[in-house]
This record gives sequence, structure tokens and C-alpha cells, in this order.
Amino acid sequence: MIGTDRARLGDRVSERWSTLPPRLRRTAIGALLLVLIAAWSGYYAATRPPAPAAPPAPWPFQSTRFHYLGLTSQPTPDKPYFGMRIAITVIRGPTVRIDRLAPDFAQLKITTNPPLPAGFTAGGTRNVELRMTVSRCSGLPLDGRLPYLNVTLRNTRAIETQAWIPGGDYAEDLSASLHAVCDP
Repeated sequence: MIGTDRARLGDRVSERWSTLPPRLRRTAIGALLLVLIAAWSGYYAATRPPAPAAPPAPWPFQSTRFHYLGLTSQPTPDKPYFGMRIAITVIRGPTVRIDRLAPDFAQLKITTNPPLPAGFTAGGTRNVELRMTVSRCSGLPLDGRLPYLNVTLRNTRAIETQAWIPGGDYAEDLSASLHAVCDP
């Protein structure tokens, strides 16, 4: 206020500060600095950018390799089943589980050893025995050019179902086996 002789707040604080002993002033300044450092550290911790996230697991089919190894048993007209072997390798990432392996023809049924679903860990190759049984010959293409297997894989990232066309002699072995059962 204009015209009053009252001391201002700043004057009172300054006067009181100067009356404090030097040791207490140093302690107060140190405490104030500690409070400011703690406040700045808290602000920095709350506003710093998050650490980069780990890369996601690969898609199941990106990390899994299949390889056709050949026939393990031959069919006959009175024994309408035959065996095949495939190698499955998970090259990286978490464990991949194979939930389903099915032929592209409804007239064929597959059982596997080991039974499905089965888990496959990265870094190793496991052989899987397929036993294919012909349930009926009608409508079954005996000379399929690119027969495939429907495969359902799962890992921590996704569940995928895709068609896998086995390489090697799979088409010829399948055709010869189907001819042995259905066209003796």
C-alpha cells in the first residue's frame, strides 16, 4: 500500500535470513538444493521416453522349416495306408506348436507320431512320421501335380494355418502310393 511504513514480506524474510547463524543457512541451502534435485529427478523419470520394446516373436511359418524325407512304408490294395517322414526345424524364436496337419484331399486321413499337437523348440530338428490312410478312392486324384498339406502352427505371436507343398519326391511318392491302393 502506498504511504504505509509497514515492512514488505521480502524485507522481513531477508532480515530474518541475515539473523540466522551461518551454519543453519548452509543447512537450509543444502536442503533446498536436495529438494530441487529430487523434484528434477522425479520429473525426468516420469517424462523420459520408454525403453525400446523387444522385437516381437517371428510368425510361426517364418521360423519353421519343413523337409520331406521320403516313404517309410508302402501300401497294398489290402493295406490302404502308407507312411511318410518329414523333418521339422524351428530355426529361431519361441517354441512352435503344430496343432494340425491335414492332406488336401478329404479321402485321406493322417495320423502322426508324435501325436499332434506337438511342440518344437528352436535349434533342433525332429522327424515326424505320417501315416496316411485312404478312406475311399472315389474322387481322389491319383496323379496330383502339387499336392499340399494344411498345417496349423502356433507360437506366442500368432496362430497360422497355411498350405505347405512338400518338396522332394512327395508328389511322386503320394501318386505311386495312391495308385497302389486305388488302381492296382
